[in-house]
Amino acid sequence: MRRKCEEVGSFPILFSIFYVPYDYLNISELKIPFPSSTLAKIALGSLAPDPEPRKGGIIKELDVTDNILHVQWRAEEARILRVSINSFLEHLSLVVETMDLFGPPVA
Repeated sequence: MRRKCEEVGSFPILFSIFYVPYDYLNISELKIPFPSSTLAKIALGSLAPDPEPRKGGIIKELDVTDNILHVQWRAEEARILRVSINSFLEHLSLVVETMDLFGPPVA
């Protein structure tokens, strides 16, 4: 397990990534805490529509529990997994920076 804490925008995000080989699959999980469940749901809505560009070889699932955005990947090859995670983290960074720029949602 690797843990990495980065500050994106005005709040820190803890990345926990697990690599577990299972048969031909590489499985990785990412749990991202947000300041509120509303912000986690906004991030999910922004990130979920992006399908994986490659047909087959990888599955990405996103879900929100309370204020935590959960992401899980299952891939046939570690290289495909790495590319998908890197792409996701770039999109996540953009989403978080945009949230920070616009401020908290108004009810």
